[in-house]
Amino acid sequence: MDGLVGVDLEQWKKTAALIKAADKKVARATRKGLRDAARPIADAVVREGAEKMPHRGGLSAYLAANMKPPISLTGSSVAIRLLGKSARGKAIQTKALDEGRLRHPVFGVWRKDTPTQTVPAHAYSDALGTHRDEAVTIVRAAVQAALDNLEGNPE
Repeated sequence: MDGLVGVDLEQWKKTAALIKAADKKVARATRKGLRDAARPIADAVVREGAEKMPHRGGLSAYLAANMKPPISLTGSSVAIRLLGKSARGKAIQTKALDEGRLRHPVFGVWRKDTPTQTVPAHAYSDALGTHRDEAVTIVRAAVQAALDNLEGNPE
């Protein structure tokens, strides 16, 4: 799972250039607005993916509480990435989880022969697929609103 939903947004590059050229406060508010628009989708994907993980032992609850999907904005894309941090600050291996593999330390120690547990595969990619059309619609609308605002045409 690469966590990406491909959307052809021709206006995004224009919007990104306007954000870069805008006053810092306006640019910050615009980026925040775009991230806030995508937040409900990201949170829903995390919640639904975690729900499919094993509940016994607390894995499902742990993943739901510790995965905080950042929404990144670059000059060429808007992306929701599924990332998380463990209690010790280490990254949660979301790609392996989505492939159906859970690797965890034995007595708190990572070893070469650390066992791998099987978990339901495609939990997160299926959740992302469920929200794909909604994500595309929301991001397109947010980009158009940002573009209108930056060009001085707020609705």
